[in-house]
Amino acid sequence: WAQTPLGTTITYQGRLTAGGIPAAGNYDFVFGLFGAASGGAVIQTVGTAANPMTLPVTDGLFTAPLNFTASNAFNGDERWLDIQVRPSGSGSYQVLSPRQPLTATPYALKTRGVTGYSLSAVDGSPTDVVYVDNSGNVGVGTTAPQQKLSILNGMNIDQANGNAGNLTNALRFGSSSGEAIASKRTTGGNQFGLDFYTASANRMSISVSGNVGIGNPTPGAKLDVAGTTRTQILQITGGSDIAEPFNVNGEQGTGNRDQQTDKAIQPGMVVSIDPERVGELRVSSAAYDATVAGVISGAGGVNAGLTLQQHDSAADGKHPVALTGRVWCWCDADAGGPIHAGDLLTTSQTPGHAMKVQDRARACGATLGKAMSSLEHGTGLVLVLVNLQ
Repeated sequence: WAQTPLGTTITYQGRLTAGGIPAAGNYDFVFGLFGAASGGAVIQTVGTAANPMTLPVTDGLFTAPLNFTASNAFNGDERWLDIQVRPSGSGSYQVLSPRQPLTATPYALKTRGVTGYSLSAVDGSPTDVVYVDNSGNVGVGTTAPQQKLSILNGMNIDQANGNAGNLTNALRFGSSSGEAIASKRTTGGNQFGLDFYTASANRMSISVSGNVGIGNPTPGAKLDVAGTTRTQILQITGGSDIAEPFNVNGEQGTGNRDQQTDKAIQPGMVVSIDPERVGELRVSSAAYDATVAGVISGAGGVNAGLTLQQHDSAADGKHPVALTGRVWCWCDADAGGPIHAGDLLTTSQTPGHAMKVQDRARACGATLGKAMSSLEHGTGLVLVLVNLQ
């Protein structure tokens, strides 16, 4: 048979007399719950003067079902019952004195779901949902907590109305100042990030998008470090050359700025120092150019492995230029002859293209690097080991 859970209504039985004679008939009652034997503020009432609880009284005896639902109605402190009564529908209410103390009953001594030092579900299954051991360790989902709080199989924190609102610091381990781990979430979002604090300062942040910031609470990349980074070994698997970003202008002698010729400036092009603009480059267009600076990274699907830059300074720009390492480079095999692996390369008159070195004397200071693949004729991409000389 299915069992019906116990409700929260308590039963109060009393004896009412009128002039020393047991009362009989219907009477109006107003019951008030107080925290003191006299005086004090009412915690909650059952019935009101205008809408009382009408009960039959037989030989002076009456039974009242009382359901006090206030959150502080029964919190472990003493409680007294104040009773006002009158014949049903007539006369003024009389306050019965003294107030009646509410004492423990068998079910009041046993809170639903609590067994010893554990808390079970209201229907009895599962048991030991929350458990306190002899050392004071609390386990949620486990009866063998290893720390002051041990939670088995995860934890979910949310607020009313689903994902609405801002849950920053909804979950925080540690003090409000000092060492702590705190959750964060953007308003209306459904993903959490984390902030890690020491000495009240944010040391590391994981954003809701998964970016990690060290010394930067709003990381703009997968790893965003503010300050010095120190490591013994750094292995880069996403690119092969060391580059710096530069603003690149039009070919030599045209005077065109980068924003005017951007469509013509492509990865793989050879670039040279622009003497007219400090810290900027231009597309090379002269043979054996001693101002050669490198190759724009990204051609042939090979990206820069390491980019060095300083924002808002002369060491900043738009195009990553490989200064050393392997990069695909546009070459012109008709300008200096067929290109083979091992050949030295220099700039050519073809804008943005390298060519094979034929005159080693002129190539001194104008060498771009060495070819690592071949190009027999025409223009095309050649894998180059950039090594400026």
